[in-house]
Amino acid sequence: MKLEQLTYVLFFTTFCFSLSAQSQTVDSEGKYRIHGLTIPLIDEVKLLHYEDGKLKSLDSVKLEDGLFTFEGQISAPEVYYLEFDAKVKLPIFMENSMIDVRIEGLSSDSSFISGSSVHSEWVKIKHEIQKYDIQLDTIRNKYYRAKSEGNESFKEKLSNEYDTVELVKEAVIDSLILNNTKSYISPYLVIKYKMHSGDPNELEAYMSGFDTSIINSPYIDIIDRRIEKLNLTKVGDTIPSFTLPDTSGRLVHIEEFRGKFVLIDFWASWCGPCRQENPNIVAAYNEFQNKGFTVVGISLDKERKAWLNAVNKDGLTWSQLSDLKGWNNEIAEMFGVRSIPFSILIDPNGIVVVKELLGEDLHLELNKQMSK
Repeated sequence: MKLEQLTYVLFFTTFCFSLSAQSQTVDSEGKYRIHGLTIPLIDEVKLLHYEDGKLKSLDSVKLEDGLFTFEGQISAPEVYYLEFDAKVKLPIFMENSMIDVRIEGLSSDSSFISGSSVHSEWVKIKHEIQKYDIQLDTIRNKYYRAKSEGNESFKEKLSNEYDTVELVKEAVIDSLILNNTKSYISPYLVIKYKMHSGDPNELEAYMSGFDTSIINSPYIDIIDRRIEKLNLTKVGDTIPSFTLPDTSGRLVHIEEFRGKFVLIDFWASWCGPCRQENPNIVAAYNEFQNKGFTVVGISLDKERKAWLNAVNKDGLTWSQLSDLKGWNNEIAEMFGVRSIPFSILIDPNGIVVVKELLGEDLHLELNKQMSK
């Protein structure tokens, strides 16, 4: 990471401290009241909220002269959405206060929100993070252009540049979380940017820093549940027993593979990165299968035909399991799998050795384990 980038991160860390002194604009009756005005002609506005991972409608109002009102009460600040067009959902970091919304066009960028101090804080943070997203999008577009032109040297330069910007972005987000322990924004940032982590220790480190004043945040509960799931496959512990049907419909128990190192590989036929990783797993399987190693694939497919076609095309000759429920796969849900490819390496006794092995790291880890 370049010196000037690190200097900026340190400056930004200082800036983060100014956000920690949170002051809520609480309504005297302890309710939220959203008063809205729409400039374009809109018939209806809906109030939406995530429940159990799904966006659900809580209320809706028919507009009169472009005016609408929502009223209710929440236990702690969290993100709600106003839907004023089928394709546009306006996020609001809600709190129990008087919130004014002005919608001047059919996009979230042409809307203005005031009255929620937590939302104002979130807007500042969001804009800061978006600076990096814009940089990353620009680099990504240049990368694919260089790829189409066959410019390998420029591709490598852009790839390194992308990694550097991504590291700076992650450092900024870490600073925001760790230096704003009394802010309701911090657990939301963990939810938005850090929940892909397969390491419960990382999430526990964030949780341990949160001030007790924000313990009522609903995002705290979500992070807690994520940690509980990840602890089921904690390195050093025995992996929980599970059973899934294979390609012939036979129920396969993970205990059947005791006595071997087993890579439990979560993937899907529709997952591009998974299909790109498959040749690497095939190579590792071919190299180590006679040394006490095997693979158990768990597919997050819904379509049996697509699943089996990918198995055959990619030459995946090891046990392949799936309940064909997609992201609702029973084992993926139990272990908290949120992105694929995702893998768990267990030893001959069923003890979790390491998680998220990709590319050359898989071969290095197997060599390490086999040489013990």
